[in-house]
Amino acid sequence: MQLKSEIRHQERGDEGQRCDGGLRSFTKTRIGKKKSSSSSSIGVMTSLTGKGGITISDGGKKMYKRSIQKAKENTRLTRRKAVMRNKIEQKKLMRESLKASKRDAAEGKSRYRLLKMMRNELRDEVNRVINDFVRLRALETLVMQEM
Repeated sequence: MQLKSEIRHQERGDEGQRCDGGLRSFTKTRIGKKKSSSSSSIGVMTSLTGKGGITISDGGKKMYKRSIQKAKENTRLTRRKAVMRNKIEQKKLMRESLKASKRDAAEGKSRYRLLKMMRNELRDEVNRVINDFVRLRALETLVMQEM
């Protein structure tokens, strides 16, 4: 049994094209009106179908959504890359700072050792001077006793 729209198309002679999957598309025409590919009456296919029965307009929407998703993913990736670059830069700065502080610590240690040596030398000198005073007193007392 044929649908009314198919009968009308056959009467007018504007049958839909045949393809492997059946009728490909029908465009419904009315007297005095322009052909419209967006009419949606029962039994009339208004747009070409692609794989999986998705119409081209739906496919276009999906492509648009995919492109938006790709753009979002690209922006996410660029943000991640920027964050990673910043982290790497911070780590470089921290490494340089650590090296500088290690150098300062090494210089501080060498200064400390030098000051410690100078202190020991001064202490030895003070002890020598004290010993010299003690000997001098001892000699003074001996001289006083002999007089």
